[in-house]
Amino acid sequence: MTTNTYNLQLNDGEKLIYAWDNPNPDYIRVHNNEAKAYAITKHKEASSGIIIYGKFGLEWIANPQSDRPLIKHLLNRIKAGELTNNPS
Repeated sequence: MTTNTYNLQLNDGEKLIYAWDNPNPDYIRVHNNEAKAYAITKHKEASSGIIIYGKFGLEWIANPQSDRPLIKHLLNRIKAGELTNNPS
């Protein structure tokens, strides 16, 4: 098991591929059940090959109930040309 700067413990064969701190204020995050931060890891045994984590307080939860803020953030980065939308 390894740890990274986000203090997310990764299992053997799991690799952090993206992390993002949700800039929404606490009261909005709590109301919308949004995580404080999100992380995407690559793992060959995971469904679709990835795991999405949400950080609530000090704890990372796999497959958070709401990952829409992360998806919106990634789509905005694609639209701005900061990420490619070509799957590899």
